[in-house]
Amino acid sequence: MRVIAYEPSISQAQHLRDLLTSFPNVRSVECHRSGRALIEACLEHNPDALFLDADGFEFERITRELHEKGVRPLIVLCSNLPEMAAPAYDMGAADFVLRPVNPIRLEETVRRLDTQLREREAASRIEVMTETIEALRQSRGPGSSSTPFKDFWIKQRNEIIRVPQSEIIWIEAARGYVYFHLQHRQLLHRISMRELEASLDPSVFLRIHRSGIINTRALTKTLSDKHGVYAVELNNGSKVRIGRKYRPALTEFMVGFSPAANEARSLGTEAA
Repeated sequence: MRVIAYEPSISQAQHLRDLLTSFPNVRSVECHRSGRALIEACLEHNPDALFLDADGFEFERITRELHEKGVRPLIVLCSNLPEMAAPAYDMGAADFVLRPVNPIRLEETVRRLDTQLREREAASRIEVMTETIEALRQSRGPGSSSTPFKDFWIKQRNEIIRVPQSEIIWIEAARGYVYFHLQHRQLLHRISMRELEASLDPSVFLRIHRSGIINTRALTKTLSDKHGVYAVELNNGSKVRIGRKYRPALTEFMVGFSPAANEARSLGTEAA
């Protein structure tokens, strides 16, 4: 397990590092006092778990920026205040650790992280296998694919909202749910990505990441950074990371519809 931590206090950072490195299933630990340095480290190393200081305001910015770039480690929030535990879990944290860090309690946290990582890996393998089987089924002949739905009906509090597919900019997986990113808002809907993908118009929507499907009509450009991370930018300003195994499909789309064919082919070459 690779761990990166944001801890402004030098003494507490050292204490946390010493405790974490004592566990055999923790391979490496990095501690950063700067939110920017931590984000750069996460983009470079893609950690399994991220320990964040819940007492400051940095953790919200950090998690939001990493989320936008497609980096989704398990989050452990640390705090001096026990009343922060409930909000931490509400925000989707894998665990909450009270300072000063207790070694026995931290051991339980590491066990929880290890269990969740194994579950995530198993779910990923199942999803890949399911996608492969579905692709083989569809390749056997016409009539095997589902007819795309024209609209989605999404329940939000006391109302049900109609969402035409044409209004969807991109779709993001969220553990059994998805976020529909529209031009000016997001809507949460309970459906699996596999089930959803079968309901979308394949001539318009393209999966570019395990947790991201884009409306190709909203695609404005592709991006890359110094770490070799590729992303697309959409017409609402959203940036969605491109997964390595999905680059060939995006390349094929770009070569077919964009005059910048050579650039698109280079994107596919790097994915090989």
